Parts: sequence; C-alpha cells; structure tokens
Amino acid sequence: MAAETRDAHAEEIVGATGPPWRSGVVVLAAAGLLLGYLVAHRQPAHQPALAASEPPAAPALAAGRASGTPVGFGPPGLRLLVGGPFPRLVDASTGASTGLDVPSVGTRAPAWLMPTGGGVVAFVTPVGPGRSVRPRQAYLVRPGSPAMPLGAADSGIATRDGGVITEIRGTSGDLLSGFGPDGRRRWRRVAAGGEPRADTRYGLLVHVADPAVSGQYGALQLVDPVTGSFRRQVAYRATTVLASRDGAVAWLGAGSCPPDCAVRITDLASGITRWVGRRLERLPVAGAFSPDGRWLALSFEASAPADGFTSYPDGLVGLVDLDTGAVSVVHGYGGGVYPPSWVEWSPDGHLAVMMTTLIGPRERIRVAVARRAGRPDGFTLLPWAFLNTRSLAVTG
Repeated sequence: MAAETRDAHAEEIVGATGPPWRSGVVVLAAAGLLLGYLVAHRQPAHQPALAASEPPAAPALAAGRASGTPVGFGPPGLRLLVGGPFPRLVDASTGASTGLDVPSVGTRAPAWLMPTGGGVVAFVTPVGPGRSVRPRQAYLVRPGSPAMPLGAADSGIATRDGGVITEIRGTSGDLLSGFGPDGRRRWRRVAAGGEPRADTRYGLLVHVADPAVSGQYGALQLVDPVTGSFRRQVAYRATTVLASRDGAVAWLGAGSCPPDCAVRITDLASGITRWVGRRLERLPVAGAFSPDGRWLALSFEASAPADGFTSYPDGLVGLVDLDTGAVSVVHGYGGGVYPPSWVEWSPDGHLAVMMTTLIGPRERIRVAVARRAGRPDGFTLLPWAFLNTRSLAVTG
C-alpha cells in the first residue's frame, strides 16, 4: 500500500471568496465534454506531415484587450494542434495555419488529434454510404510520410518512446495495441476492467473500473504494458486522474468537495502520496504538470452564470508549487464569458489556459498564454476563437 503523508505548508484558498456558484449546468456540460481532451496532451510532438497552407485557424478578433487581458500572438515556438473537420497546426506566434493530411476526415467526420513524440495520431469516425457510421479509425501522421493506418481504435495514449497505445472497448474486455514511433504494431492483448491513463517509466498507469458503479473508476495501478501483469497499487480509491507525468500522478479521492477538495500527488518511484490544497473550496477538474516538474496547474469547477453574457469570476485557475506544496490563485487570463476548462504547458514552460463556452450547440474555445515561463505574471489572449475542434492541444 502506498504510504500517505499530509503536507504541512499553508495554501491560499482558491475560489473561497463568497458562496460557490451552483447554477451553470450548461457550462458544466461543456467542461465535461472537453475534459476528454486531456488524455493526449502531455508530450511535445515533432512537426507532422502537412498539406498546403490554409486560411487562418479561426475568425481573427481585433487586437486590443478582452476583459482586461491584452489580445495578441503567443511566444515564439508555441504551436496549437487543432482537431475537428479541418485538422491543422497553428503557429500561435504568427497565426500561420497549415492543414494536416488526415484520411477520411470531413465535416461529418471530424478528427480528434493526439500529439506523440513521433508525430500526431488522428482518430476519425468515417461516414459510409447513406451516412452510416463506421468504426473509429486511428492514423499516424508523420513528417514527410503518408498517413499510416493503425486500425480501429476508440481512444489511445502516447507512449514514452513516441509511439501510441490504442484501445478498442468491448463488453468482455478491452483490446489494447502497442505501436512504435514508426507505426508498426509491437504487441496486442485483452485487458479487463481498466482504462490506460499514462505510459510511465514504472509501468502503464491504469484506472480500474469500479465494479459497484457503472462508468466510475476506483483504484490506480501500475501494470506491465505488454503482459498486463500487476506491478504496484498507486491508490485504492481515486475518482479522477487530474494529471500525470513520467514520475508522478495527481488525483482526487472519493470524498465530497467541499470539504474534501484536496489534490493527492503520488510519487511513482517511492509510492509516497502527499496532499495539497486541503483548504480548497472548489472542485479541481483538470490539471497539468509543468515540463520541469516544478508546478502543477489546476482548473476548477466553473459553476458560474451561464446566461451567455455575464463574466465569470476570476481565480478559477490555481498553481501548486511542488517544492513547497503551497497553492496560489492565477489571475489575469481574462476569459470573460469563457470559463477555464483545462490547462496545459508549452514545452518551454508557458502556462496556457483553455477556456470554453457554448454558442448554440457548438463549443467555442479561447486560449490565454502566460507571457513568461514558470509562474505567470500576466497573460496574452490569442486572437482566435476555435469552433468545433474536437481536440485542441499545445505543442512545440
């Protein structure tokens, strides 16, 4: 059993000023839809194979300020991997947009994109004759090469060596397939009752399904990715995995929030778990470790006004100093009617806040990027609103 220690450092309360909002049903639905994008955004990708240059990534907004946040381009080297019916790579420092050559993609067959160390994996549900829906397919898109079919796949995770593990869900078990950076399949096996979350140096991190409650998860385990043999129990009851990196995982326990909104961070080498944010009064819904391992960024439940024109309260993003365990509030990302749904880091350590709202039945995403690496001292709001992307990830 992993040992647990409670960190004694004081934390600043995030979202504790005034009563928590409880009326944003529409916004919570949008945030829930977009949390599925977290699976695939932790590793930087090399530039994938590109098609001819396309128009700008999304309707550009006038330069200036939005909710007090300057509007402009991002830092040099920052790129956005944009999914949807027109998958593309956007240079956030210039606005240049280049299409990705993904087979079968289209208006009724949008792509969900996952960066890997060897390129990009695209998941597409092709539309057949009479608009019949075919099984979702995965393709590896690499620089200078045609897209390589990986076969049917419902989802997948990137591996440490630049490959991918795909998953086909079934009633009697899930079929996992491991592919190398070259797209060649290395292994295949059937796994029962677990969802792969991350490939780490200590094994495949698996979230075990709760047998008592359909659709919910419980234990976190490390297993051998090829054989599935058990290596170590990470947590006995983890309702949500917020973030992972090669040597650590951040997760939530089974208690109700509030009062139990604390984040558990487990060191995968030692098995020791510490708690941070014991005074939080909002529910963390997503997180991301910084590339240098110094920070854990968190986004919080955005149950604020959902009338389409009232601004959301600031302070729905937090930052954990992993050296001290202290939690502080991040201000100034300025989404206005766009609440933060998830957070990411650029490969050189700039925090990006992904903010979403619903425009009718469609999701619209705005991105705010910290002006400096590490602890943010201000943000720039990128001058685009991304529509129906299916996935949006920061890459290098």
